[in-house]
Amino acid sequence: MQRPAQQMFHSDDRAPADARRFVSAVLSAAGHDACLEDAQLVTSELVTNAVKHTAAPRVEVSVALFDDHVRIEVADTAEGVPELQRVQPTSVGGLGLVVVDKIAQQWGVDPRVTGKAVWCVLPLGAGPG
Repeated sequence: MQRPAQQMFHSDDRAPADARRFVSAVLSAAGHDACLEDAQLVTSELVTNAVKHTAAPRVEVSVALFDDHVRIEVADTAEGVPELQRVQPTSVGGLGLVVVDKIAQQWGVDPRVTGKAVWCVLPLGAGPG
């Protein structure tokens, strides 16, 4: 594993798009364009959840590349652990972690001294895990 690339974003409406561009730049620079769409989608969902459901002023996005997978992590200073929601076909919201759960090989939440980090793992090849 290389040293993870990290960047802080203000918790506002621009954060998901800015984080997607950051993750895309890291993966493209390393030659891993095959997983860009999945990485952009899970990044958007994780950052949107952090901005929408916490009062944290900033979120930190980290991208760690391994031989066969990438770990994307979104950390904030808010307490509480996000949970996978049970959604109905008519649900309008609450789909963020459902999307992450379907696309990622695995995901989880790591508590921190101040807040938490929600992470997911994607294969570096094409398609979901």
